Amino acid sequence: MKFEEPSWASLLPAMIKDVAIEWGSMLGTAAARSTAERDSEDTPVQDSTSLPTSGSRKRGSSDATKSTADSPSKKEQPAMSPASSSRSKKSKTVLQKLLGKLKTNDGKTVKAITQLNDKQHQRIQEQRESYMRCLQLAVDCGIDEASEEYFFLHDHFKDERERDAYLSLKTWEARRIWIQRAFERRR
Repeated sequence: MKFEEPSWASLLPAMIKDVAIEWGSMLGTAAARSTAERDSEDTPVQDSTSLPTSGSRKRGSSDATKSTADSPSKKEQPAMSPASSSRSKKSKTVLQKLLGKLKTNDGKTVKAITQLNDKQHQRIQEQRESYMRCLQLAVDCGIDEASEEYFFLHDHFKDERERDAYLSLKTWEARRIWIQRAFERRR
């Protein structure tokens, strides 16, 4: 499988530009560590239990590892920075207000969506019936179902304006002539 950068990767900086950082959950930053600490951690340690191989940066596993007991507990870590804290609180209150409105309007929203769905379904059904009626009228006025004209009408009657024009004609003869002219024009 070939690794490719996702198409949305270029959008990530814009997406996370104004994201609030919760400083209370961060363990530390690169600026807080001294250069000596970083250098000592990145240097491979050789001991009798774990020998590095050529080109490997494997770390030792005995006395060389630091104890995690001196890590500050989460309670001792600073809270969020003031700027991001107020932004986070504002975001939370805005979201809570939106959710509250959605909950109160939930019944109205469901009803409105149901009505829209019913209207759309009814309109589609009416269009389908109109389409089938036009094809039946074409057969009734003498168009053979195996003819090229009938096949042409399948596409032609997909347009609502063409169906309306055809249905407005009153006589079989007028409909037959209309079909012939429409069929000739398409060539």
